[in-house]
Amino acid sequence: MNTKIQHFVPRTYIKAWEGPVTSRQNPSEIFNGVYYFAGDDKIGDGRNKGSILWKPNLYTVSFDQAFIGERCTKIKKDFVEKIYELMRNRKPQPVYGKHGRAIIKTKESIGKHMADVDEWEFYYDDGNLARKAGIIKSIHDLNSYILENEFSRRFETSWPNVLSQLIHQLHDPSRRRKEGKDQYVDFETDTAYEIFAFFQMMQCRSPRFDGLGILTWLNNTIKDILEGETETMMEAVWYAELYKMLFQNNHGYYHTMLKSEMEHCQMICFEAIDGAGMFITSDNPAFLYKTKAPERYERTGYYFPISPYHLLFMGKGSGLFNSMIYRVADRKTVRLFNQMIYQAKDESIVSKERELEAFL
Repeated sequence: MNTKIQHFVPRTYIKAWEGPVTSRQNPSEIFNGVYYFAGDDKIGDGRNKGSILWKPNLYTVSFDQAFIGERCTKIKKDFVEKIYELMRNRKPQPVYGKHGRAIIKTKESIGKHMADVDEWEFYYDDGNLARKAGIIKSIHDLNSYILENEFSRRFETSWPNVLSQLIHQLHDPSRRRKEGKDQYVDFETDTAYEIFAFFQMMQCRSPRFDGLGILTWLNNTIKDILEGETETMMEAVWYAELYKMLFQNNHGYYHTMLKSEMEHCQMICFEAIDGAGMFITSDNPAFLYKTKAPERYERTGYYFPISPYHLLFMGKGSGLFNSMIYRVADRKTVRLFNQMIYQAKDESIVSKERELEAFL
């Protein structure tokens, strides 16, 4: 499979951290980028946002995983289209397939017999037998990029506007109201929904998405029952969950959690005041933090920095989902949240500042 770069932390999200940076390789050259810290780095390396936080073929569904297409119909349809084009545009002349007595020449017949493709025989349109091995290899080399494309269409393309609307409405005095000690901002319902949706999506699209332990439990169970490689099967389970998120409205982990969060959780937006420093982000930007026993305050909930100056927190609460609590963050609070973000990272963090000690 050819390497295809796929960003599990969208570039449109990382753009908020862009600014003038220098790289270790060329410290005298200033360019527009972010400071990237890998592992235990104390000094960040200036990097282009497109060069970080990606994995090869992360959302690419290979033909060998096409079995998920029985429940993910758009993926199956994509493979049917690709097989049809491959057969009918083959050089030096088109081919068609046969499986038993079945003639496989239309998209409908390809879909019906796709699971048995290794058993097909191939013929040129003039009736002469075609060499099978090369055609079968070409089919097995096919990939579907539907998941990646839909991430871009559904979430990544819209995020800059959602973030802009969030900040604009956050600072609109007419949307502010006080209730007890808390100050609330009443967002437009569409904006609030997109904030919740993007927040939840970022928890699901990580390469280590675990669904509150669901996938780990499945993986361990499968290993106990089956011998051999389970990675491909578990990857297919994850792809099926991503498919439900992107193409179905009421099935799967994403929709279940999103509905529950909008009904039972309260969102808080922290904004860093002047001189308080800036929030960082990481390769695991939306994460669950559980308060440990010695800690003075209960901080259990989900955290998601959305810009160097804004961080969202989601925990148990009541009220309308489009009513968000607004709080300012001083230097101590910003550093506390940055420490939590740093602890929750997998391997790397991203910052506008070059030195680790500047924000931890």
